[in-house]
Amino acid sequence: MSEENDIGTLLQRLQDESNFEAPEFTPEAQREKRAAAKKFVKEASDHPDGGIYLDAVQAIDGIIRIAIDNPLAEGLVEATSQAGRSIIRLAQNSCRLSEQLDAERKQADYLRKQIEAQGKQLEAVKYAAERDRLMKGFYNQNSSEVKSLELIAEAVKLEQPVALAYADIDDFGEFNDTYGHDHGDVALRHVAKVAAACFGEGPELLRFRSQGEELTFLVRGLTQDKLAQRMDAFRIRLAESQIGVDEADDNNWMEPYGRDIHNVLVEPYKYANEINITIGVCDNAAIGMQVVGMQVESMPGFLAKLRRLSDANMRIAKAAGKNRVYLGNDAQPYSSQPNL
Repeated sequence: MSEENDIGTLLQRLQDESNFEAPEFTPEAQREKRAAAKKFVKEASDHPDGGIYLDAVQAIDGIIRIAIDNPLAEGLVEATSQAGRSIIRLAQNSCRLSEQLDAERKQADYLRKQIEAQGKQLEAVKYAAERDRLMKGFYNQNSSEVKSLELIAEAVKLEQPVALAYADIDDFGEFNDTYGHDHGDVALRHVAKVAAACFGEGPELLRFRSQGEELTFLVRGLTQDKLAQRMDAFRIRLAESQIGVDEADDNNWMEPYGRDIHNVLVEPYKYANEINITIGVCDNAAIGMQVVGMQVESMPGFLAKLRRLSDANMRIAKAAGKNRVYLGNDAQPYSSQPNL
């Protein structure tokens, strides 16, 4: 549509076409007015906002038709003119309201996007506050209590057993002393990668890094025997895996070391590319507690008992030679023991 047919021009033309004065209201003028109104109807119908004005001009055209067919047409002249002006005002008001609503919709959409962006930022901050900075998929020590109690509460609700494994990377302090803390960070990333491959992600199993090389695995829906089986598979896979440059993950941590990264960080692993881990496991039955019907106030004590027994089993496994899994209230070695 050309500029001469924009909304302002159309409104003005509508005003002109409906402004009937008695001296001009001859039969010829009536026909001209009606022909002009019909033409305007077509032009208005082609306009993006023409719906509002189409209704208006059709109403005026109807009034003109009545005036032409009525022998007392001159008595309708003033009424026609007033009706036309009223319809134009209504159309103008409708247009303004439409524009206001459109502006409000745009403002609401902008605010919604702002809220969504802030929500994503809050989620990112929460994730960073809860997660370990080195070991992807592991929660940090600060969030371990809250997350553990949430899992236990869910297990009580679903009437599921709860088991806990306490793991310690063997000789990790010596590893750091020999190869440096940068290599130690690589090793921790590697452990996290193998753990993700073995356990996946899901609400039924949580992984925590307590401090240094100490790791905790808390699971609902498994007994200690089943968890020991999975932890032993993790231990074997970890011992058989190789540390490499792919342990960078998504963190770009190798960038400061430049192009010679292989010689700086990977070459030493030719002499120390095996990571062993010792694990202690127990469940609610091993500490003599039932999950079904457990009260909220009993959950922290329940968690503390699981941690103590698993830690004791891990220490006994260390004393027995490391790189193994012990479980139960009597610290029994897990029966499947390859790769020792």
